[in-house]
Amino acid sequence: MLFWVAAMLWGAAAAGNTPPTARPTVMILVDEQALGAGLTAETETAAAGRLAQAGFPVVDRDVARARLSAQREALRQAGDIEGAAALGLEMGAELILVGEATAKPSVRSLTEGRLRSYDAAVTLRMVRARDGLHLASGSGEASAVGLDDVTGSSRSLRLAADRALDALLPRLEQALNPSAEPAAKTAERLFSLTVSGLDETWKLRAVRERLRNMPGAVDQVVQRIYSQGEAVFSFKSSLSAEDLAGYLIARPPKGLTWQARNMAAGRLTLEVAEAAGRGGSP
Repeated sequence: MLFWVAAMLWGAAAAGNTPPTARPTVMILVDEQALGAGLTAETETAAAGRLAQAGFPVVDRDVARARLSAQREALRQAGDIEGAAALGLEMGAELILVGEATAKPSVRSLTEGRLRSYDAAVTLRMVRARDGLHLASGSGEASAVGLDDVTGSSRSLRLAADRALDALLPRLEQALNPSAEPAAKTAERLFSLTVSGLDETWKLRAVRERLRNMPGAVDQVVQRIYSQGEAVFSFKSSLSAEDLAGYLIARPPKGLTWQARNMAAGRLTLEVAEAAGRGGSP
């Protein structure tokens, strides 16, 4: 489905709780393409929430959507910065958050059951309305599993949007306040991952190399134990156990597939098997 999402973020605060420095008004304009019925607006929702947390107050997005509907054809692409800036000025916005978001089924398939993997990509750019000056940008990619198109697309879009915003917001703060301290990174959790089915050393090697080549999602990988076809790894990740399982399942080691057997806070168990059609070890 293709839809335009727009929201106005205003600088009004409750009486007696006005921040010392007023934030600029922001309009969000994102072209989101996903699967399934209904308008989920996952990228808009994530952006509005994160901007609100950063001190940019939000007003009902339906107000902005009503004005946008009359100009939909003129702004078919969020890359039309000039048109987006003009619309933002008309609505009183000082900044415009434009971007594109897509979600689709992955070419990778899961080993069993009805679960399917979905890939999402989100690109966001913040520009100044009065002159179209580029202030900050960020992009993110993510995968998630779901029983249907709506669930899988929505979950992968939320993850990708959060990663894009993780990159964009610190850059925006620096652009608006060059003397400000850089924002802190998203908190990472320590995970323990148990992998079974490693009855040959090449499988262990493939798993280890796969985990060590997932920068941004899995960091500081250490192999703790390997005994009787089972290995235990520790690493850090900012993802939840559920989201991490979906991320890993969508990116199996070379020549293997794997599936989640158990998950809990900070702990995950996967089982590997040779990929269909594989003819022996490397």
